[in-house]
Amino acid sequence: MTENIENTQVKVEEKTETKQPDIKQLVDQEVSKAISNIKVNLDNAYKERDEAISQIETIKSEKRQAEISSLEQQGKHTEVMQMKLNEMNTKLELYEQKNTELSRDNAVRSQLNSLNFKSEKAANMAYEDIVGGLKKDAIGNWVHENGLSISDAVSSYSKDAVSYTHLTLPTIYSV
Repeated sequence: MTENIENTQVKVEEKTETKQPDIKQLVDQEVSKAISNIKVNLDNAYKERDEAISQIETIKSEKRQAEISSLEQQGKHTEVMQMKLNEMNTKLELYEQKNTELSRDNAVRSQLNSLNFKSEKAANMAYEDIVGGLKKDAIGNWVHENGLSISDAVSSYSKDAVSYTHLTLPTIYSV
């Protein structure tokens, strides 16, 4: 009799175990469907946004060209040259800003490559923390807001990160 009860319990446990993966699989499928619909909607929204931005830029460019043509027909060549010069200066400033950001980012990434991170997420967090605290000094070099160079800031960051790894979450909150 005890053997029958044990066999029945084993069968119930086996049925429960076989049903759980089915439920988990169904939930995973439904979540995947929902996420894929959201992704499609987001992709479409981004595409529409990009097309609208492109159209706005095209309209602005056509308006600028029409204004330049009108000024040239009126013989106002100085104004035309000033408009073109302003446009070129704006582009130059954007390129210089992008170049500065890329050189800063490259310097930070090269320093961070010497460290071993548990995951890509941890590496990205370190990158964001360090870049977020960078500014240019008087001579145009990137320094951390506390005055350290990029390499010193990365070293300091890695030491600080290691020093907190022994703390537990309640300890951190109590500090």
